[in-house]
Order: sequence, then C-alpha cells, then structure tokens
Amino acid sequence: MMSITHAAIAITTTSISLGTANGFVLACSLIGSQLPDCDTTESMAGKVIFPIARFLEERFPHRTITHSFASSLALAIVSSPLIYFGYWQQWAALNIGHFCGWFSDSFTKSGVAAFWPSPARFVIPGNPRARLRSQSPAEYWVLGITVFWRSPPSICPALAALLSSSPDRSFQT
Repeated sequence: MMSITHAAIAITTTSISLGTANGFVLACSLIGSQLPDCDTTESMAGKVIFPIARFLEERFPHRTITHSFASSLALAIVSSPLIYFGYWQQWAALNIGHFCGWFSDSFTKSGVAAFWPSPARFVIPGNPRARLRSQSPAEYWVLGITVFWRSPPSICPALAALLSSSPDRSFQT
C-alpha cells in the first residue's frame, strides 16, 4: 500500500477512536502508520531512518517483523513513558497508527507475517482476486473513501451537525 493510504486509514481510525481532531495527536498517528515500512530502504520511513531500515532489510524480509503483533507490543512498551508524562492520547495515536499501518497491508496480495516469528502469511480476504494491489484503482478507492469519511465534518459543519443529531430530530418540520 502507498504511504498516503496508510496515513489516511490511521488518521481516520485514530480520530474516530479517540474522538479528537488535535493535530499533534493525529501527527503521532501518521508517524505510527509509517513505522511498519521501516523494514525497507525504498519506503519513506526507510529513507528517513536509513541505518535502521538497512539493518532490518538485510535481516528480515519485507512485511515480517515490523508487520506483526510482536512489533505492536514492542512499540507499546517502548513508547509507554508517554503515558507516564501525561501524553496518553499521543501514545494511543502512535500505537493505533502503527497497528493500522501494518494491518492494512494484510489486505494486499502478499499479506503480512502478523504472527511473526511464524512465517505464515496473514491475508484478508481469502479470495486472492479480491486482494488489493499497491497503486491499483482499488487502493485509490480505499484512499478516497477513507479521506471522504474523515473530511465531511471539517469541510461542512452543517453536514456534521446533521450527521451527529438524532434521526428523530433531523426530520422534524
């Protein structure tokens, strides 16, 4: 998947899960969404933290160690001091972003090694023809829907008010 798709899915999920539009919190989610791809020097994250990406790329295949529940647990533990200092939303956003980043790759043709160190691939859906290919029209649809899902409240406050009000009050005359 493209980096922007990872970011859009993570930001939307974080915003809805935590009920926030705080830019700093959502930036943490964006950063978290890019971390799984630090296992290749070709990715944006891999280029930013090149020495770490090179180390991982030489030792582990793409979408294995960094695309797993083990990496999510490791990130949660390593970033836990954020909670101690009162930044629980940033901690949650970072971890939600990371999880969304690698879990969304399970919808691609190659899947992920979610249960690393097991080499078994976790791929959704079971039908190989229904899986996403990177930069395919299907991925652009996912990106568009994700962006639209998050955008209406910020673009049109009247639509946001309509969506948040109860149905019985929306249709009163």
